[in-house]
Amino acid sequence: MKKAIVTILAAAVCIFAANAQDADILKAATEAYNQGAEALNLGDNAGALKLFNNALTQAEQAGESGAEVAGNCKDIIPKLLLQIGKDYIKANQFDEAIKTLGEAAEAATKFGNNEDIPGEVEQILPGINLKKASNLVKEKNFAEAIVILKDVVAKTPENGNAHILLANCYNATGNKAEAINSFIAAKDNGQEKQAAKALSNIYLKDCQAAIKAKSYKAAIEAAEKSYEYLPNSNALKLAGNASLQLKDNDKAIEYFTKYIEEAPNAKDFSQICYNIASIYQGKGNKAKAIEFYEKVNPADPAVGAYAVQQLEALRK
Repeated sequence: MKKAIVTILAAAVCIFAANAQDADILKAATEAYNQGAEALNLGDNAGALKLFNNALTQAEQAGESGAEVAGNCKDIIPKLLLQIGKDYIKANQFDEAIKTLGEAAEAATKFGNNEDIPGEVEQILPGINLKKASNLVKEKNFAEAIVILKDVVAKTPENGNAHILLANCYNATGNKAEAINSFIAAKDNGQEKQAAKALSNIYLKDCQAAIKAKSYKAAIEAAEKSYEYLPNSNALKLAGNASLQLKDNDKAIEYFTKYIEEAPNAKDFSQICYNIASIYQGKGNKAKAIEFYEKVNPADPAVGAYAVQQLEALRK
């Protein structure tokens, strides 16, 4: 963009005024305009902007004779504001970037040119706000980050990254219901893996809390939700334990059997097999009891010896 602007600005502006006063004003406008071009060539965007604004003010005072200078300034100013705004983004000066980009869009609309700039600004702003919110999260300023992110997802609901960040903020502030809603939105907008893992963890914690509170039915519901979002053996084991507490032996067998299928190397593999065998034994299913007692490692310090004893008794 800089080279294009310089090309426009590099030409000398020679306009004849209708009277001496206008000529003096136009001369000053032209000088400011050319100084702006020089500042731009030197990479001084802020200085160039100030000079172009001065040139525009004076050119407009010159009336019709200043129309060409004014027109060129009106073309350059929105572009320059846009570039300065982008430079602020690179410098992580997000508040300044938002302010300057807003001025770029406003100038383009006001001057009636550069019609693409307002749209470009509209596309850039959510990304800036997302970066700003990310910095706030690093500072653990979750409340302010939530305000920003709610606006981002309202304007760009397809932004999965914003939904994830918002969900994490809600999680950090203990707002589980909103965290779940935001994780689901993230899952539906390109962040399925990360969101599913987070949702599974939320429900797994709910399951553990429910078991601690002896709310076993709620524990099973939470475990199934956890497993639904991300299959995990812990949810199966917890659901099995809760089912035992409810004396629902059939469901306990179902959960525990699936657990040992999915976690054959688990440290408590033998203990869970022993539990399954004991349940079958209590139900009078001798064949199944033997099948699962045989899966128990005889060297297991907790249940190995007991499994051997039960096998000996059942095989008589």
